[in-house]
Amino acid sequence: MANELAQRIEKLLEPIIGDFIAKAAVKAQCRAIGTTPDELTVNDLDPLSRRIEAAIKIYGHDATEIGDAIRRMR
Repeated sequence: MANELAQRIEKLLEPIIGDFIAKAAVKAQCRAIGTTPDELTVNDLDPLSRRIEAAIKIYGHDATEIGDAIRRMR
């Protein structure tokens, strides 16, 4: 189960890529930066947001706006 911060990121992504893929994306990108959705902290937001931005571009969305929203989470 993801912590509150990871869950907020999943909710941000859901309208764009759907519930299942949002959860999988957060999990995969957390793993890529050396953490898990359970252990995600505000210190991880910058590297995580950059990785999610790159992944979201595949779906043709404005990744910068999404990345900025993630970086503003506290």
